[in-house]
Amino acid sequence: MARSPHSITYNFIMNAALSVSSFLYPLITYPYVTRVLGAEYYGKVVFASYVATWVSMFAQLGIPTYGIRACAACRNDKAKLRKTVLEILTLNVITALLVYAVFILTLFLVPRFRQDPALFLIITIPVLLNAFGADWFYKGLEEYGYVAARDTLFRVLSIIVLFLTMHTRADYRIYGVMIAVADGGPGIMNFLRLRKQLGGFSGGQAADTASIDWQQHVKPVLTFFMLSVAISIYTSMDVVMLGFLSSDTQVGYYGAATRMKALAVSFVTALGGVLMPRVSNYLAEGKEQEFRELVKKNFSFVLLVSVPMMVFLAGAADQVIFLLSGTDFAGAVLPMQVISVTIVMIALTNVMGMQILVPSGREKLTTVSTIWGACVNLIVNLLMIPKFGAMGAVIGTVLAELTVLAVQTFFLRKELPLFFDGIEGGKLLAAILAATAGLIITRRILGPVPASTVPEYLLHLIVMGAVFCLVYGTVLLVTREKGSRELLGKLRKKRRTS
Repeated sequence: MARSPHSITYNFIMNAALSVSSFLYPLITYPYVTRVLGAEYYGKVVFASYVATWVSMFAQLGIPTYGIRACAACRNDKAKLRKTVLEILTLNVITALLVYAVFILTLFLVPRFRQDPALFLIITIPVLLNAFGADWFYKGLEEYGYVAARDTLFRVLSIIVLFLTMHTRADYRIYGVMIAVADGGPGIMNFLRLRKQLGGFSGGQAADTASIDWQQHVKPVLTFFMLSVAISIYTSMDVVMLGFLSSDTQVGYYGAATRMKALAVSFVTALGGVLMPRVSNYLAEGKEQEFRELVKKNFSFVLLVSVPMMVFLAGAADQVIFLLSGTDFAGAVLPMQVISVTIVMIALTNVMGMQILVPSGREKLTTVSTIWGACVNLIVNLLMIPKFGAMGAVIGTVLAELTVLAVQTFFLRKELPLFFDGIEGGKLLAAILAATAGLIITRRILGPVPASTVPEYLLHLIVMGAVFCLVYGTVLLVTREKGSRELLGKLRKKRRTS
């Protein structure tokens, strides 16, 4: 059960593959969904899915993050790992059942929910399924190959469901079914596999299960729960507040504007996702030097990747929106341009919070930083959303992410110089400026795209992306930027050994 973990490179490749599938998944479905449903009905499903996110947050407490750290710390002790998993799983199931029962009551009490209770029931089914799935167990043991294959399988199944059954706006609940299949299916597979890996949940393991004490995990889990609440206020609350304070159409615009940003963030943080259990294990075993080297390399990676993503998405926002959503979503272009700046902020705070503060037992500082961000976001949303709709929510998100970055930087002000030592910012800036110039010139040469011509939008984006990446990569290699040279060296080594 507690076999040796794969290499960081393997885990990163698997997590990056998962991010690619996360990218292709909406790229395949999103243009179809938005064109069939339109901004209003798409907004209905987006609102329901974000409500489900909040229900899930309360159901899971802080277990998804705490469970990874707890499993990673004892993965080499089979008996302790089994006991830890069963304790956390028991706590998770108890909280999920209680929270879901309360949610069912709200369907009858909250007027906004009573408008479409069937949609909310469909889209919240994964809350229960994932409580039994213990996804944190697989990530704590760094089983990213399984995680990538599993999620890809259910995404393919959900795509099949979508294209076979959703054809008109009246079928918008089917989009909710698709989301439920993609989100909840992995929980079923996890549970079946977990029984096998733990040797069942009863019988034959009396010595391990007799002393199960799930209450001991409540206090640390609540700390991570506060972190989850704070994060959700400025990641999920935007859509919820838009649904209550504005309109379904504005929710649709905001969903379209943040779609590509979310995909970019998931790719940029792919390495961070596989590093958290590894750095937690290093710190538990007193390997301080290895911990610092891993975090240092990740800072270099996220800057190398997040900055060009931010610039390209801001520069090509109109064509991305029109390709994926159609010209009916023109109101999402400016919000997408503005919110692209958060890609870099989130990339940096992901490293500082989830790879330095949390693994080193300072999760309370991460919670403090996110509470600051949540307060800023809540206040700005209340002031801006009624007047500016989706754009008001975007402004709130940007200011919230900036606040979190500033607070975490303050907490780590003495340590950060060590992690940033050796990062060649001047060369990165030169590459970005050159790539931006290439993007501007390419856009002018290609000219405007006729309305509603998907192939032309796609062709323009491919050409602009190719030029941008070519110029960016060339400048990095010509200037011999350290991070890009290390990445290229690893790719060459992999090729020689394959």
